[in-house]
Amino acid sequence: MWPNILFVLAMLAAIASPSQAKEESRSLNLDFERVTPAGEAWGWGRWGPRNSNFRFEVDSSTAFSGKRSFRISGTSHGVGSAETVFPVNVAAGRHVRYYGRIKTAIVKEGFAALWWRVLDHDGTYNLSRTATECASGTTEWRECSVAIDVPKTVADIRFGISLKGSGSAWFDLLGIEIDGVKYVEPTLFDPSEMEIRTLMEHAFTFDTHLLDNDDLAALNPLFEGGQIVALGEASHGTLELFELKVRLFKHLTTLGFTVFAIEASMPEAAKLNEYVTGGHGDPKSLLAGLKFWTWNTPELLALIEWIRAYNQSKDRKIEFWGIDCQIAETAIRNVRNFLSRTKPQSLVRFDEASETISGRNPTSETLEALHDIDEVLTLFPSDTSNSRLTWAKQNARIIRQAVYARASMASREECLADNALWVLEQHEPGTKMVLWAHNDHVSRVPITYPRMGSLLSTRSDGYLAVGLTFGTGSYTAVGSRGIATYAAVPAERGSVEWALGQLKSKTVAIDLRPARRGAADLAWLSRELDIRSVGARATADQFVPTNVTRQFDALIYVRDGHPTKPFGLEGPLANDRDDAGAIPYQ
Repeated sequence: MWPNILFVLAMLAAIASPSQAKEESRSLNLDFERVTPAGEAWGWGRWGPRNSNFRFEVDSSTAFSGKRSFRISGTSHGVGSAETVFPVNVAAGRHVRYYGRIKTAIVKEGFAALWWRVLDHDGTYNLSRTATECASGTTEWRECSVAIDVPKTVADIRFGISLKGSGSAWFDLLGIEIDGVKYVEPTLFDPSEMEIRTLMEHAFTFDTHLLDNDDLAALNPLFEGGQIVALGEASHGTLELFELKVRLFKHLTTLGFTVFAIEASMPEAAKLNEYVTGGHGDPKSLLAGLKFWTWNTPELLALIEWIRAYNQSKDRKIEFWGIDCQIAETAIRNVRNFLSRTKPQSLVRFDEASETISGRNPTSETLEALHDIDEVLTLFPSDTSNSRLTWAKQNARIIRQAVYARASMASREECLADNALWVLEQHEPGTKMVLWAHNDHVSRVPITYPRMGSLLSTRSDGYLAVGLTFGTGSYTAVGSRGIATYAAVPAERGSVEWALGQLKSKTVAIDLRPARRGAADLAWLSRELDIRSVGARATADQFVPTNVTRQFDALIYVRDGHPTKPFGLEGPLANDRDDAGAIPYQ
């Protein structure tokens, strides 16, 4: 069974993102009428398409409805697929029918199709997928549909369009029914001049992004009640956001925050923690050892050196932690080193298991190997005072998390939340933590599936999510020119960034909690508004709709954005790939 599933995953791997259009839905862009400034189908291109043997384009000369359709064409015998994401909470436990119109021209050795994929995990990893072979050869527009009963335990939902073989296929007027009722999303909201003026009355405004101590003290109300303060970012490559987050963290240490945790691999970050708490090593090499080009920047290096200097002059230590789980290699070495000192007779079994796991998605073999690793460590009696045993068991947990994270973004979000809480559990009650991650990760509510922030918000009364975004400029990301500088799409009227830009300040901060509690003059902020979301991959499809008051407790906007300058781009890092083996999620 598993080889077939992996084949399906490989065939259908493409992109992901929210989208719709017109009255039917602006964010799923199901009739492809909404396009990005680069002419791409809005919401269908944020992570691809990636199959270079196929061409993906909005076609303004052929349409079943409106002015545009989506065309996939190629000469390959493979599969070209474009996909997007559907909200898990809307479809879980419901009957879904996904339908649309398809036209084909000279499709050979294959067919055009609609497909719907459901990923589910609850201790094991399952996949259910429904695809309909809709048309081949040359056909006029015809309707095609896919039906599926979505399980209640669904973790991630993708749906899309694909062409297998050579030729061309056009797709238009897609639609979705939930339990027989057409799915319609709310339209986006365009605030009035009066609503913008009321925003000014609630905002903190500054004429620089390099806030000084007085500026930072003015922001203290944003952090009231926080034990875990998550600082987000609209892109992983915006200099001003990095500089501002560094300043915010330094200020938060004056409010009693002593743990810094970042969206980076936990075992690798542990070496940096040893350094900042008095250990030896080259901080620049240790930073590069995180294997995330996004963090390998002068801003993070300066923060690491500042933490080390702080720890040398203060009795209370600040710690540096990673909470990610995308890379298993160091965790495997850590567990092996522990076993070699304590139970060398178990190494053969462990080595066989870890060899099976390395670089693999969940299969029956990898799940059995994970069980073997867990069983080896259960031979040790539970002893919370044994820090080496505790760390070995956490590394075994990272190994398991890495396997699941390769196949499911929802699994990665769970690992980020679980690891953040694990770090706090190693400290005295009441210890305060600052999290550094993408805006999507820190979100208080699910974005198509549960995010780290939405999980933490249910487990910690002191969780606060602070989103950071920017208005115009450029950013660093992976794209067609490798890791390079790419243009930021201008914020359109009605977007969050457009509204904050109307305040004419270089930096704007706003507490969103009054709006969430029902403040009448801020009620418009609780409507659907576009907000920038880029991540590590360059895209012209940079805005997604959101209820910003549900997603964040506070939002900080910087007017001008410039690209970060990661170390080492002149070497092997400067190619078209993601975080040195890490999956290319936000």
